Amino acid sequence: SMPTPEVRSACESVPGVQLVVNPPRAAEVLGAATVLVNPAPWSSGVNLKSLDMLHSGRPVVSTSMGVK
Repeated sequence: SMPTPEVRSACESVPGVQLVVNPPRAAEVLGAATVLVNPAPWSSGVNLKSLDMLHSGRPVVSTSMGVK
C-alpha cells in the first residue's frame, strides 16, 4: 500500500498511533495492535486484509468498500 502524505501526517500527529506499511510479517503487527484500520477506498472482491484483521480478534475500522 501507499499511504498518502496526508495519512502519514495524520498518523504522525497523534500520540500512540503507528502507521505500519507493508510489514514483512503481518501476523506480528496484527497481534500487537489495539485497533486495526483498513481505509480501502475501493474493492475488487474479497478484501483479504480485512479478513486477516478480523481473524486477529482485534477491533477493525474500515470503509464500506474495505469490508465487502
